[in-house]
Amino acid sequence: MIGALNYNEHKVKEGTAVCLLAQNFMQSAHQLTFQGKVDRFAQHTQRNRRAQVNTVHISLNFSPDEELTPQQMQAISLSYMTKLGFGQQPYLVYQHLDTAHPHVHIVTTNIQSDGRRLSLHNIGRDKSEPARKAVEQEFQLIQASERQQQAPSLQPLKADTYTHRGRKAYINQVIATVNRHYHYTSLSEYNTALGYYQVAASRGSERSRMYNHGGLQYTLLDGNGRQVGIPVKASALHQFPGMRYLHAQYQLNRKLRTPKLTQLSNMVDQGLRSPEVRDLKGLSTYLEAHKIDVHYHQSTKGQLYGVTFIDHERGIVAKGSALGRNYSVNGLRRQLEGERPSSQQTVNNSPKPTRPKRYPRQHAFRPRRAYADIFTVLKHHRGAYQLPVENQLSLRKKKRKKRRRL
Repeated sequence: MIGALNYNEHKVKEGTAVCLLAQNFMQSAHQLTFQGKVDRFAQHTQRNRRAQVNTVHISLNFSPDEELTPQQMQAISLSYMTKLGFGQQPYLVYQHLDTAHPHVHIVTTNIQSDGRRLSLHNIGRDKSEPARKAVEQEFQLIQASERQQQAPSLQPLKADTYTHRGRKAYINQVIATVNRHYHYTSLSEYNTALGYYQVAASRGSERSRMYNHGGLQYTLLDGNGRQVGIPVKASALHQFPGMRYLHAQYQLNRKLRTPKLTQLSNMVDQGLRSPEVRDLKGLSTYLEAHKIDVHYHQSTKGQLYGVTFIDHERGIVAKGSALGRNYSVNGLRRQLEGERPSSQQTVNNSPKPTRPKRYPRQHAFRPRRAYADIFTVLKHHRGAYQLPVENQLSLRKKKRKKRRRL
């Protein structure tokens, strides 16, 4: 509870957040002190000391096209919390001003006044999602499903972006946008999406303390991809987006991204079949017209060693290797220089089966179907022709008879 309060109160001191509402408190939001807020929540949390989770931190995000007043945000928060089942709980509503899209943070507790806990099991699916849809209809808001289909856009870098406060605000905005619109499964893919907005994440050197403790630092980039300004640690940003946070995102994004990979590979195949595409640059131009950016990874010597696709329409970031070996840099070059995928070719990322070698037929013995495979395996692996078991036994019997005659 202290961590969630400190985060929002720190924003208030910086001037990037405002406490709009203090619901079920004895005083109004502007009259409450920090200690007064802590004591009010403690009246609930101390009634159930066995509960491992007693804090709920919610973020309600609206479309950048929405122009909401503080009074409208208060009404939306009240309606949402009531539909969520937290209407009788004490909660604080903070409006954050450090991003391009309007949003509020709500801090509350799931411990009721009698010490019983409000269940948080599947609360996002069972309660939050229906509550969100109902609030969107009640206040005639732009629906989240429509927002996901729109291409994400950010305000261009301003002069104050390079100040400490402006830098943190912009990086927070970029991280929120990337996590909301794109599915990535590695730090490289994450950096490709961040680089689209001139931000980069680094773990530092392998011997550094930050690397060993799973930390990250974020920096701004100029037009040439060079770092600008002082890096910002993940611990100083919203949601603490370090490696632990990213690993959780990897697992979730891997499930969400898999069904869309085939659609992306189909679009790349269309580009390869286009008569206008003759090289990698032409492929990039073709895909950009279809809302897919292609990022080629280049070594210090100028050699290309990898490719990553950013599909803005489907919201996925994927290396070429994730689509199949035919979509790596070398695979794309081979297809552009040689055989291209036909229009009726189905996407199959698995390697083509090799044609089995032909061996001379054996006319001395034709084994039955039941042990034909065993016979072939013995022949291949031991490197010499072996008689079937039946013939070997017959030879042994003949040898024994000859010995007895002597």
